[in-house]
Amino acid sequence: KDEAIADSLVRHAVGFIEENAGKPFFLYFAPGTAHTPFHVDKEWIEMYRGKFDDGWAEYARRTLENQIRMGIVPEGTELPIGNLDVQDWNTIPADERQLYARQMETFAAFMSQTDFEIGRIVEFLRRIGQLDNTLIMVALGDNGPSGEGGRIGYKEAYHPSKEKSILAAEMAKIDRYGDETTWPFYPVGWAQACATPFRYYKKWADYEGGTHDGLIVYYPNGKLEKGGIRTQYTHVVDFLPTTIEMTGSVMPKTINGYKQTPLEGVSFAYAITAPDNNVTDHKTEQYYEMNSSYALYKDGWKVQFPNGGVNKQVRSFFPDTDVHLYNLKEDFNEAHDLAAQYPAKVKKMLKEFDRLARKYNVYPLKNGKSADPDYPGISRTHYDVYVGARAWGEYPYGDGSTGKPYTLSIYIDEAGPASNGVLASQKGWALYVLDGYPVYASANGTRVRSSKPLPEGPSVVTAKIEYKDKKTLMTLSIDGEKVGSMTTGAKLAIGAKANALNIGRQWGLPVSGDYESPFIFTGKIFKAAIDVER
Repeated sequence: KDEAIADSLVRHAVGFIEENAGKPFFLYFAPGTAHTPFHVDKEWIEMYRGKFDDGWAEYARRTLENQIRMGIVPEGTELPIGNLDVQDWNTIPADERQLYARQMETFAAFMSQTDFEIGRIVEFLRRIGQLDNTLIMVALGDNGPSGEGGRIGYKEAYHPSKEKSILAAEMAKIDRYGDETTWPFYPVGWAQACATPFRYYKKWADYEGGTHDGLIVYYPNGKLEKGGIRTQYTHVVDFLPTTIEMTGSVMPKTINGYKQTPLEGVSFAYAITAPDNNVTDHKTEQYYEMNSSYALYKDGWKVQFPNGGVNKQVRSFFPDTDVHLYNLKEDFNEAHDLAAQYPAKVKKMLKEFDRLARKYNVYPLKNGKSADPDYPGISRTHYDVYVGARAWGEYPYGDGSTGKPYTLSIYIDEAGPASNGVLASQKGWALYVLDGYPVYASANGTRVRSSKPLPEGPSVVTAKIEYKDKKTLMTLSIDGEKVGSMTTGAKLAIGAKANALNIGRQWGLPVSGDYESPFIFTGKIFKAAIDVER
């Protein structure tokens, strides 16, 4: 049955609570909202039709107005300096503005539908009489709004020469936005607006826009101030010590004979159980590190610094190599850099960052690709992926083909002229059998069918990928005999790591209209072999 992933997760979450009825339980509910793609039911999108037609600057202005009125940000907070990569809404053509507004409508709908789904868990707890006895924390983000959609809100990097064709393709899907055939995202303009009143985005650990999120805490038995707002400095590492304190639990010193590392973080139970917001911070310092950007918060001050030239891979439009200093107690959203005014403080805070980085194993500092600088380069040229006793397998550990030519060979133990199903697939391409004939298809519509069917019994089906003159040549073979080929503009590369290679089935949307997912292979596969020409 087709359903939103959040709906499926709620069913599993409620089932978990049911299975642990009468016992203490810990539930971590991570719906993936609002990571692209913004897949959401259309009725939720329609709730927001026209709500964002005035553009991201006006939305940011209204957001800040509401934040001040509600007491979420300090009185006198102003909109930050504009991000360097954001377009002026009023200079954008009307048809593009329509697309960007729809992208934000879809994002808002995604958030609202997830809010509703979380409410289903809360309602279940109420019905079983455990709501008042449950500590609920809802983090409104894991870092900051994503700026990875770039100028036009597209899911992947692209050459500027392709921008018009991409926009035309996205505009053609605008009425289907949110369904499984689309990949809705939004441009950096909406990311900037969603970070209000801060600057920049996720992956920017040095700016508040990449780290500062809202948190909702609900615990009736904890006698919390209803509707109260707390502004004490808190970090995600503080969740565990807070949960332990609020639930009266004890952190074991050993588990199964293994000594446990000391508990990190500082409980913020003192803040949420206080009668009002008039309480002094217990947490005084925290380092930040991600994607070659770093920061240290200490006693209300914050020093931030990008990792020089290597940072260009992450934010090439902003080649900042300077160290910055802000007094967040007086300058909530980093508008006034005080580094030149207080050089001694900068030096002292950088030294403290170094101390914490050594204590918590931050070194070596990462490069722009977030990997250790000393991590060995990709050199492996051969992979074997065994299916075993299952009907299908997947491999999420490889380095991918990294744009190099490669050969994918599927070793079949049992098959024949009546076989059907996917042999291997990944996002963008699939090798499958249709009525006994191997077929290779690309998501861009290119497709080739074998000139011969599979033989009875064992066989090896091979797809060889080569690159020439900015084109991709795919050659299909059965037991070493060429049975088809095609040329396409698609790369047909094997993605790395989390872009798992699936053997014997299609995960996610089908690449071709020939089949419906998962289209599990009806024969028996022994293994897939990948040989990359590094």
